[in-house]
Amino acid sequence: MTTIPFPRTLIALSPWQPMRVLRLCLLGTAALVAAQPCLAAGASDCAPHGSPPPEAATTAGTGEAAMPAMPATPAMPEGCPLHAAHMAAASARADDPAAHRHEVDALNARGDVAMGFSQQATEHHFRLAADGGAIEVTVREATDAANLQAVRSHLRAIAAAFAAGDFSIPQAVHAQVPPGVEAMRAAGAAIVYRYEDLPGGARVRLTATDPAALAAVHDFLRFQIRDHGTGDQPEVVATQHR
Repeated sequence: MTTIPFPRTLIALSPWQPMRVLRLCLLGTAALVAAQPCLAAGASDCAPHGSPPPEAATTAGTGEAAMPAMPATPAMPEGCPLHAAHMAAASARADDPAAHRHEVDALNARGDVAMGFSQQATEHHFRLAADGGAIEVTVREATDAANLQAVRSHLRAIAAAFAAGDFSIPQAVHAQVPPGVEAMRAAGAAIVYRYEDLPGGARVRLTATDPAALAAVHDFLRFQIRDHGTGDQPEVVATQHR
């Protein structure tokens, strides 16, 4: 339960000011109560926090300071009562090169650890196909034997882990459960994961044998394209060669 301390400054204010301060306190309490569904869902950023904007808006007709706009997170659940405001702020951040760079750096740092090779020295691609798709990783330098070995070892492990329903590595890299994962896990043998060597790297082919599994694979690959920023085509381009 959240405790809201009552402002001690009330006793030092002029006779008409306490009601105004009390009103702002009640508004803040209501916002915290409204945010509880998000907090229960694990979205801690939904609670009001952060510094007020440089210029506060005023409540129409009163001249009083309005509640400041609250920061958002792209992971905010749609059940959040402040979802629309959060999504608008997230959209604005998407146009902020510094914020985007920070997110990419954090993703790469997690990837270095979880995958066991340098993200800067390698290149990821995610291909969608009519029967599934593929995860591909290659080294940027043909002479980079150490990272080449690490890439192949990692993708062999990924093929085996995914087939066993273990998606902990992509969850660690992206700091969330990627879209499609739960359905891919539930699909079981309806998705075949096959490792293959590539010149300068390797790939895992994902072949789905039913529509639900295929949709899950495509959701997963589209998310990878977006989060890694690979620029790959998010639509089906070809049927895989078996």
